Amino acid sequence: SIAVLAVTLVAQVFPVANVSAAQITDRSLTLIGTNAVGGSLPGGVVTHEYKFRVPTDADVGSIKFEYCTLAAGTCTMPTGLITTGGSAALIYEDGSTGFTLNKTTNGAPFIYKGAAANIPAATLLTYRISNITNPTSLINPPTVPNQTFFVRISTYASVDTTGSPIDTGTTAASTNQGIDLSGAM
Repeated sequence: SIAVLAVTLVAQVFPVANVSAAQITDRSLTLIGTNAVGGSLPGGVVTHEYKFRVPTDADVGSIKFEYCTLAAGTCTMPTGLITTGGSAALIYEDGSTGFTLNKTTNGAPFIYKGAAANIPAATLLTYRISNITNPTSLINPPTVPNQTFFVRISTYASVDTTGSPIDTGTTAASTNQGIDLSGAM
């Protein structure tokens, strides 16, 4: 009983902090095609556009986009996805600017600033990363050409996505074989 009393007194002096990230809202991922390549083409090299609102007024140093086969739980990168290509680039940003793309880890690119800067709560953020290779089917040739995948978005105070996330949210997308139409008159 003395040990329980001692732990109780210590807990009152040094409270345990509960850390939990707020849920990112109004989030979407749009797969944007280029030239003749449709945005949802499996294995297509396209642009991924993220739009979302952060619920927490906070200093943000980095934002991570982690590609997974499941929305929650252990993250397994989708088959065929390439986010580290030589020409992958952050080509558009709106809502909070001045970020740089870090694409060194395939399946988990992130954008960062030299120093964290305030992003007011409810700000609509838009970021486009070009030259990402969409996931492919798990079977070659695919019997089911569609590949649903999820991107877990997390904001951090640090400039390298370390520490606890400030806000998190998940968005879904899917690849799909295009429909070719032709005709003669």
